[in-house]
Amino acid sequence: MVFLFEKQTRDELMEEQLTIAPHSIEAEQSVIGSLLIDKDVIEVLDILQPDDFYREEHRHIIRVMKKMSTMRLPIDIVGVFEELKRESQADFIGGISYLARLADSVPNSANALYYAKIVKDLSQKRMLMTKLAGIDYDRNLSSIVNDINGLTSSISYYEKVKSLGQAITINDLNTLINSKRLPTHFPTLDRVVYISKGELIVIVGDTSRGKTAFALNLADDFMNNEATVLLFAIDMNKLQVLTRFTSMYQSIELWKLKPHTTIEVNGINKTFGEIISETWLHPKIQNNLLIEEHTFYIDDVVAKIRATKPDIVIIDYVQNILSQEKDPVQSANKIMIQLQVEAQERPVIVLSQISKGIEGSISSRAKGSSTIIQSASTIIEIDRETGTFKYRIAKNRNWGDTSSWQELYLKYGYLYETETKDEEY
Repeated sequence: MVFLFEKQTRDELMEEQLTIAPHSIEAEQSVIGSLLIDKDVIEVLDILQPDDFYREEHRHIIRVMKKMSTMRLPIDIVGVFEELKRESQADFIGGISYLARLADSVPNSANALYYAKIVKDLSQKRMLMTKLAGIDYDRNLSSIVNDINGLTSSISYYEKVKSLGQAITINDLNTLINSKRLPTHFPTLDRVVYISKGELIVIVGDTSRGKTAFALNLADDFMNNEATVLLFAIDMNKLQVLTRFTSMYQSIELWKLKPHTTIEVNGINKTFGEIISETWLHPKIQNNLLIEEHTFYIDDVVAKIRATKPDIVIIDYVQNILSQEKDPVQSANKIMIQLQVEAQERPVIVLSQISKGIEGSISSRAKGSSTIIQSASTIIEIDRETGTFKYRIAKNRNWGDTSSWQELYLKYGYLYETETKDEEY
């Protein structure tokens, strides 16, 4: 049997391999950003060399950082910039603004070692590809095998395994133990889920099934506990949000609240504008609610969260968020990963639509379900049958327990479980 191959020189093969060389710019940026904001992760410099970085700008930055570490100089934005300037490399790497962006892009340095390992592994893969492309394949097979075995044995893997006791500091323990819990007026939810840092909660349901009502009930609960809520009302405008809270705060049926109407409240006729204005002036709305209605890209969402530093984030709804990725799957992955990162600093609640005409549970029909289901720490399913709302905890990764369906009743915008039904609502 004869195989015919197109002739390809070794140099051409090497050039082709390097064009598709594996790398992660995001991991490189995260390593550098972590080093700029936290002196305690300096140990990552022990496992990385400048040549481990794919971008030449990053190689210069890491080389300067390693030099500063050897000289026991503090590594920060200004210090690194000044050292790069002395070596006439400051403009090449993008100036102090690029260093500042790297530092700002990392919410915390907790994953610095993980990203360093990614950078190191990808660097060694590039080295293997280059050396494999340089092997003389005209020699006998045993010589080629010896060369390949020599290459693989020369790879040094970085595996720093820490015991739980070594990985968690006393400060970490105190932060975990004293993590602020945000209670709600839903007994089942409070029993099953501890809403605090680390929770990425997805509320899933079909159209007009009560997702927004449930989310705004949670927002009101959080504001009652003096927590600041940042609400991305992508599916509504600010007036519509205020109308919902007006129904709740002033005990008016939502269907009555329309512009250019007069409504009787406690025996007094008031215009729609007067009623809405009273809600807008409510202390909870003024002091604890931030409404963002024109943010659609995930990078802008993250920037808004970091700028306002709320106690909790609610997004209505996640399918309205966009990213720069053109592929829908990659876009969904990027969005959910970034929301996971933000959830490490405060609870993040996102509403999700479900796909039509597909059998199965509500959570399995969530649009982009594979990404949403995997990313969420908690999934709350909302449904509505013959005028009665119901909800259940379908996934609870952090706390383990789930729940059966719980009936909900709606009155003046408030949802409440059957067992807690009270005339005061």
